[in-house]
Amino acid sequence: RPGALDVPGNLVDENCDGVDASGGAGDDICDGGAGLLSGTLQARTEADIAITSLTAGDFAGTALVTGDFNGDGDADLAVGLPGLDVNGGLSGGVSLFFGPLDPGQLSTDAADVLLLGGAVRNRIGTTLANAGDVDGDGADDLLVGSLGGAASLVTGATLIAETSVDLGFEADATFVGSAFEGFGSAVGLPGDLDGDGF
Repeated sequence: RPGALDVPGNLVDENCDGVDASGGAGDDICDGGAGLLSGTLQARTEADIAITSLTAGDFAGTALVTGDFNGDGDADLAVGLPGLDVNGGLSGGVSLFFGPLDPGQLSTDAADVLLLGGAVRNRIGTTLANAGDVDGDGADDLLVGSLGGAASLVTGATLIAETSVDLGFEADATFVGSAFEGFGSAVGLPGDLDGDGF
């Protein structure tokens, strides 16, 4: 989206300036889009892909991130649903759609994988990030933030194997801090912190 931070080297043009931050031509994720109306998404007439939600108040699209989460070479799309109530009021969730994505409407209820927040008022899916290939299996891994003082890492292997993941029990890693200090309310690409190539 215009004004967004452009991640170097991922070949995606996050800020819609026509190039990736590393200087190469980026995949154009800026054409099309969705109109957001208070948790219910309605397609704009010029959108290539419209994300719709059948559940009012789930705040679908609060966070969006792309990556190759199943390792097939096509871009996949994760859509935050921090108001989802499946595991209790405002437990939150994420709908993950495997690419290639055809033009038209995507319903959050028909995602390839649904990740569910594990506790009331956690608002899982408030923030999302492509964590890169943390475990070295060739698929990107997904970092999911919340307003409940936690962030969860879900590997590509888990996303490939499951159609529903309860982040309260099935996350590959959970990072816990203080909700009062905003822990988990922002997540980002950590990079190779220990220099081992992953």
